[in-house]
Amino acid sequence: MSRLIDRRLAAEAFAWADSLALPADTVALPLAGASGRILARDIVAPHDLPGQRMAATDGFAVRSADTVGAGDYCPQYLNLRPPGQRLNAAEAIAVSNGESLPEGADAVLPLELAENSGPSLEVVNALVAGDWVAETGEQGRAGELLLAAGRCLRPQDLALLAWCGMEAVPTWRQPVVKILLAGHYEREVDGLMLASLVARDGGQLGETRRVADRSSLIDALRCPAADLILVAGATGEAATDHAVAGLEEAGRLVMHRVAIHPGGNVALGQAGAAAVLLLPGTPLACFAAYDLLGARVLRRLARLPGVLPYKSCKLPLASKLTSSIGRLDLCRVRLQEGRVHPLAVTDERKLTTVVKADGFVVVPETSEGYGRGCEVLVYLYD
Repeated sequence: MSRLIDRRLAAEAFAWADSLALPADTVALPLAGASGRILARDIVAPHDLPGQRMAATDGFAVRSADTVGAGDYCPQYLNLRPPGQRLNAAEAIAVSNGESLPEGADAVLPLELAENSGPSLEVVNALVAGDWVAETGEQGRAGELLLAAGRCLRPQDLALLAWCGMEAVPTWRQPVVKILLAGHYEREVDGLMLASLVARDGGQLGETRRVADRSSLIDALRCPAADLILVAGATGEAATDHAVAGLEEAGRLVMHRVAIHPGGNVALGQAGAAAVLLLPGTPLACFAAYDLLGARVLRRLARLPGVLPYKSCKLPLASKLTSSIGRLDLCRVRLQEGRVHPLAVTDERKLTTVVKADGFVVVPETSEGYGRGCEVLVYLYD
């Protein structure tokens, strides 16, 4: 418990993350490259969508009055006319889905309900006005709000924008992230892992650089060229751990050591206009600290919804989940037959525990855990 006395509460770190100023610049992106980006301003319909009545299926444009009484035993016959002409009484014109209706038509007879007999069309189904017709403005009226600013653009949203005639869309610029590797390990894994996490959370990777000593870290921090800097490793108290001292010299240290587990040796600060997170070098602790704090910061800067990138569900515990009062625990779990099985709570070194996990449960500082059968909120990795 004594090791936790000088640690800041997770709520303080979260409050710092939530107070960061947002990048204010926007970029107009071609629709083809805008999926998953955040819309920077409201989009209103520039005109009615569609702008005129259109066929809603492949078939024949007709006057509904000419089909009254049509049936299997009483077919009606309509004269076929070539496209591009006005439709008169007792006539039909072939149309394709999405094609404008010819003047005079008020319904479309689908191909599967029509029998084409040379110059005439046999109709055995009565129609009413509007059948298989896309009415003017049914998708949106001129001036109507189509998409609100802040929306994460989806493929169907881009299709609607294309229908409006737009070729590009205003989006918020992706925050640039610099990754600095300060640890000393046999194999470097943090850089690869963090680069993937940055892409997941809406960031644009600026560079990944090794900073083997304090002076090289200071040089990198004094030329941030990024919105967020992630420093992996050298956050402890050993003689070779230079990350905290480097941040204090090159920028501003806001807090060091937060009562979270794994990853309590995280530090938060600022270098120029860039937010800085010093993450533990141990891969599991680095991953957990990033998920709880780094993702929160980056998703805010990218204007993505939610402080965590995971879906969640509530399920009962298969066995007791024990935690420690005084720290926020990220407990890895497996899901089997609709129940939650704790995998690891105290372990902060084995990356395999998070690889084998289906998700995690967050236990607050005030709790010693949960008993068997208790429903817990599970954040799902997949």
